[in-house]
This record gives sequence, structure tokens and C-alpha cells, in this order.
Amino acid sequence: MQGIGFTEFLEDLDEAPGPAIAESVTEACDPALGGVCTSVAAFPCEEMAKPIGALAELSGRGPVSILREFGGRLAETLHKACPQKFKGADFFDFVKSVDSHIRVEVMKLFQDAELLLFHKVSHEQERLVIDYVSSRGPRNLASGLFRGCSPIFDEPVRITAAASSSFDPK
Repeated sequence: MQGIGFTEFLEDLDEAPGPAIAESVTEACDPALGGVCTSVAAFPCEEMAKPIGALAELSGRGPVSILREFGGRLAETLHKACPQKFKGADFFDFVKSVDSHIRVEVMKLFQDAELLLFHKVSHEQERLVIDYVSSRGPRNLASGLFRGCSPIFDEPVRITAAASSSFDPK
């Protein structure tokens, strides 16, 4: 996972539950990385599970809820950092651009990134069906990201997930 996921999550911890919870989560994790991460480095995805699990235990909330909420706030962060990526598009255009454009741009910056794939299966006027493919499987983070984009585009969305995938990325 790219370090930006870690750094944004840690910043989110400081803001949402507060610095005391953030410190408790960090202490509970005893990160193998020594608590040091940068937004430009890549880290084992398992390292992200530690703070999420610690926050779930400290807060009494489930990891799915934590990931979805974080994904929603990540959408806001991305919108503030790159507003041009959201202009002139609707929600469906943006979702499709994650794989066709944003993924390409991220790979230019981080050649070793293990990014998710979105494969458009079908697109009707009010329905987009995609296959989500990831070696790490943070489906709930992606769901939260898309839910967080809904108010940016002022378009209500309903997201459902199915376990099977018909897309072979090779």
C-alpha cells in the first residue's frame, strides 16, 4: 500500500477521534515500521490492518465501518487536493476514470505500487457494474471512497457488492 494511505489515515485519526485515540492506536500497533511512514513510500498492506484493528478495538466499531468512513474522508481529501479531476464529470465518469486515468498517473509516480483495477462490465443510464480486482482486497475502502464522492457530484448512489469476479486482468 502506498504511504499516502497510512499518512492520511493517521491524520484522519488525529482529526476525527482525536489525538489521544491516535496515540493509543499507534501504541497498540507497535508498527514494524517503527511508527515512521511517508506518503511516497510503499508499505506492506498488513501494516494498515494493525491500526484499523486497534481503532476497532478501542472504539467498539467494526473494521468495515472504519474503512468505509475513512474512504469517504479520503474522497474529500482527494477532492481538495485535485479539484480538476472532479470538474466536468459526473459520478460514473469519475469512477471509470479511477482505472483509466488516475491509475495511470499514480503508476507514473509510484512504479512499484500494487493498485486495484476496475473493469467496467456494463454501464446503463443509472447503473454502472464494475469488477473490482485487488491483491489486497480493501473493498470497503473503495466503497467508502465512492460513497464519499456522491455528495461531491451531488448524485445519490447505492453501492452493492458481489463476491465473484468475471474479469481476468492478464
